Amino acid sequence: MRLWAAGNIVKSETLTRSGPYAYTRNPLYLGSFLSGSGVFVLIHNWWLLAIFLGGFGLFYGSTIRGEEDYLSGKYGEEFAAYRKHVPAFLPRILPHRSSQHAGFSWQRAVENREYTSLGCTIAVTALILFMAYVR
Repeated sequence: MRLWAAGNIVKSETLTRSGPYAYTRNPLYLGSFLSGSGVFVLIHNWWLLAIFLGGFGLFYGSTIRGEEDYLSGKYGEEFAAYRKHVPAFLPRILPHRSSQHAGFSWQRAVENREYTSLGCTIAVTALILFMAYVR
C-alpha cells in the first residue's frame, strides 16, 4: 500500500488523486497502519496491538488534520471537492473518478524514499518468520 502510494504521489506540486488516492486520502498512513497492525496480529500480542492502535490514532489523527489544513489552504476548492468524495482513512470500495491519471512511477517511489519503509517491512516480516521457524 505504501509503495503504491509513494509511486503515485507528487508532493508539493499537485493534488494527487490517482492510484490509491482515489480510494483514500491517506494511503501512506493506511499502509503504515496495516503493516504495524499486521506485525502484532502475526505475533499474537493483543496488548501491544492495543497500544499501537491508540498511539497510531493519537499521532496520525493530529498529523492528518494538519496536512488537511495545509492542503485546503494550498488547493482550496479542488481539495474540498476531493475531500467530499474520498474518505480520510478507511478506503472506498470503488475508486473515485478523477481527471488526473499520473500513474505509478518507480522513480517517484524512490524519490519519496519509500525504500526505507519497504526495507523495514521486509526485515520485520523475515524476523517474524524466522522466530516462527525456530519455535
